Amino acid sequence: MDIFYKVIALLGGLSMFLYGMRLMGDGLKSSSGGAMKKALARVTDA
Repeated sequence: MDIFYKVIALLGGLSMFLYGMRLMGDGLKSSSGGAMKKALARVTDA
């Protein structure tokens, strides 16, 4: 049973990490708005 709890804890931690990364990415997208798109367009068109 000990290994079962370790696997559940690992999966729970991984899912929380991925959820946090998704929230952070969404927050960065909404906060940067058009400025990030313009900067990326300038860099990639060069």
